[in-house]
Amino acid sequence: MEVSSADQVARIKEEFIQGCLQKVVVDPKRFIKAAASGSQDDLKIFACSWFYIPDIFSMSPLDAFTPHFMVPPTSDDELLMNVAHALVGLTYAKDFLGTHEELVKPLADAWPGLFKWLVFLHDLILATSPPSKVLYGDELFRSMILTSVCGPMYCFCHHTRLSELVLSTPGSVELAARLWLHDEFDPPRPSVTSQHVGGTAVLATFFEISRSPRALVQRIVKMKDFDRVKLATLALHRASSAATVWYNEEGGGNVVTNLLETINHLTSVPELLHTFLNAHSVLIITLTLRYLCNRQLESGDEELGHPTLLCLGYIAKHLDSGNGIAPVCEAVKSGLLWAFGECSQYFDQPMPSGVSAPQILKIVTQILPRYLTSRLVVQTVDDSMKEMPISPKILDTTLKEAWNRFLELLSERKDLMEKSQLHGVGCANDLCTMPATPEVKLMKCSRCSSLSYCSKECQVVDWKNGHKANCKVMATERRAGIAKVVYGHAARRRDRAFHLALSKYDATRQRDFLRDQASQKYPDSSLTDLVIVINYLIVPPTFSVKHIDEYEKSAATRPSGDDNNAHDIEEFREKRQYLLIESTFPGGNSVKVVTVKLDKDFWESS
Repeated sequence: MEVSSADQVARIKEEFIQGCLQKVVVDPKRFIKAAASGSQDDLKIFACSWFYIPDIFSMSPLDAFTPHFMVPPTSDDELLMNVAHALVGLTYAKDFLGTHEELVKPLADAWPGLFKWLVFLHDLILATSPPSKVLYGDELFRSMILTSVCGPMYCFCHHTRLSELVLSTPGSVELAARLWLHDEFDPPRPSVTSQHVGGTAVLATFFEISRSPRALVQRIVKMKDFDRVKLATLALHRASSAATVWYNEEGGGNVVTNLLETINHLTSVPELLHTFLNAHSVLIITLTLRYLCNRQLESGDEELGHPTLLCLGYIAKHLDSGNGIAPVCEAVKSGLLWAFGECSQYFDQPMPSGVSAPQILKIVTQILPRYLTSRLVVQTVDDSMKEMPISPKILDTTLKEAWNRFLELLSERKDLMEKSQLHGVGCANDLCTMPATPEVKLMKCSRCSSLSYCSKECQVVDWKNGHKANCKVMATERRAGIAKVVYGHAARRRDRAFHLALSKYDATRQRDFLRDQASQKYPDSSLTDLVIVINYLIVPPTFSVKHIDEYEKSAATRPSGDDNNAHDIEEFREKRQYLLIESTFPGGNSVKVVTVKLDKDFWESS
């Protein structure tokens, strides 16, 4: 039977500690005195075993370690090793701070000197590249120093008075952030510490105990030579690695949770959030979520509920953060809805700090429904659910009603998408019905050479519907080498066709409501003077009417939309040959406004 690296680490630590304990238990006081005076062997042995000795707390065990921090920091090799062992000894006090208050005062008294040593060791060994001495270049030694420096800071955070002392120390948060950057994500090496205590755990604990985690993040952002891109890249890479490389190792579950909590805190300030989003954080966290869900299916590990909910909380906050539909489609393709179904069993459990069930539920009640106004999103969601079917167990949870509403909306939008498929995507006329076949020859516009038409009739229709206003610009762009991509044009036409079908469908369903709105808002106006306004930025969408005269100054300053919107408004104002719908769709930081023409007999239809 193969032995895991975690089991090997545990066995080596246990054998080492038991060997030390057999020596110390004979005369603990002698070891305390010898360790305090600088005997390196005695200090090393006592640091790893003192907490197992009966009645040790009556012997002032920390006296073996604290004297070493009273000495000013120096690069003397022997003194450095003594300090490293003393730091390990202090780390083990963590589990006893709640039951042995007598440990707190010596730790508080030692903190000023201890912190100077922590900064010194960081600057001398961890931050030096290449290391200043051959000894410090040894990776195993460097790893030991990293663990030794992180341990006491992690320990102090587990007592209220000591944690306040640490957080109030100038430079402590910045040191924790730098230790986080130095943390290692290789499989664990043999270590004298009882668990993996690295910069990941330290920074996560700082955020946990702070009254204002956001203030800590702002201190980190102001650090000298702070590289936010490096921070975001490392954080996301580690989150992914922690769910794979680390999870089966000792403390791996805590590492995953600590990283996800840290990412949630770091993205609480706009400048870092923007960096994380540009680094595709939503996609990476979704992939991490999917991996954790797969592990839960394989192992049945209920502990996975906490980190999976943290992933969903992050996605719910930032899926709609202003980068358009790309992050939405990426997350859905990566298994967001499948993972949502797998995590539905956890929604009745206590939520992690900063995460709530209503917040996560918005993924299927607000965010995705808002983007189901995009043909591409509808297709992506449908394809994803066929490739990764959602577990029926979601119907046995409190999410059943919300999930069924989402499925009903998806079915409705999918039906509209299929009915609005374009026949002639090659022709630039949005209203072309000519089938797209190799036999149909397309003719380019002679002026701009950017758009092609299947007939003179289609060219005339599109010229009137907006190309007249854009032809000159397109010609300039083509001469400048900014050629339009054919696929992009075809995709735009498919989206517009879907928007047309959706707007007409919803306006027809709301016809009676719109008539009532018209009679209340404009009792003296003809229905043919009114534009139907649909706002798809809200779920469910809102419907209203607006008099054409109210567009006199607003047409040129509305949010970005199709180029022919202003043309449609002006044509409607002048001719009244048709009715008009103005629909607003989500598009990230911007919105898309689409105008749709209706037959004049719309208001007369039942």
